[in-house]
Amino acid sequence: MLAVPFTPTGGVFGVASFETGASIRSTGDVIQHGGLGVGQRGRGHGHIEPPDSLFGLYQGTPLPERSWGYGNTLPDRISIYQGPIEDACEDDEEIRDCVAETVIHEFGHYFGMDEDQIEEIEEKYWRGESLDEI
Repeated sequence: MLAVPFTPTGGVFGVASFETGASIRSTGDVIQHGGLGVGQRGRGHGHIEPPDSLFGLYQGTPLPERSWGYGNTLPDRISIYQGPIEDACEDDEEIRDCVAETVIHEFGHYFGMDEDQIEEIEEKYWRGESLDEI
């Protein structure tokens, strides 16, 4: 089950608000679907040195690494870091786009892609190239 917790304080992004294009702030909603938890784990930048930033983090076992006996584990989690995203973006529209790109990037890790594979897809997307050959 995908549990997306949002609280009204503590710097948590609200999915409902970024899906509608409204202000990217918390909504107090919980969204459930699938088997992956997507939420926000604080304002920290992790162990990334400037000028780089950590916008998100996938924690779990990628699908291709799971065997028939996989189970009895905590759910996978995608964390989205509000502080670094707000620092890097100039307005709510940029924040919305950055959050969406970060979630998609972290889902790539969930499906077993490494940074190079995800970066290749992102570069092709931004250049307007076909993604059919990936």
